Amino acid sequence: MPLVVAAAMVLALFGLNRQRALATGERWAGIARDLAFDVGDVGALQMRLQGNVAGLSSRLGREAGETLSDLATLDDVDDVAGLLVVEDAPVAGGVVTFSITATAAYAVPRTSTTSPGGAPTTAKVVTVVVREV
Repeated sequence: MPLVVAAAMVLALFGLNRQRALATGERWAGIARDLAFDVGDVGALQMRLQGNVAGLSSRLGREAGETLSDLATLDDVDDVAGLLVVEDAPVAGGVVTFSITATAAYAVPRTSTTSPGGAPTTAKVVTVVVREV
């Protein structure tokens, strides 16, 4: 019986760790999602239409003066690119440490269901990865 209880506790801890990792990733993805699409769109009154490259930034990532230590300086979704932070999260009376990374790229259309091809589009893909350290 004690082994069953111990196994249940271990499974519960894994579940809590997974849930905390998911919440951490969603928090950083939400930070990016709430920003303008592109630095050229900051303050724009209209949404950028697909294929509209007018004024689109030629580079992804943070511009001068933008820093992850002051999130208020970020103004477009790709500013989280290059993110590399380590955070501690309380879990079941202990602490779990996560490393969080983020990348940004222009999406490339697929020529088939299995292979990408063609020129990059104006769509951006921001990927947030959370790993337990």
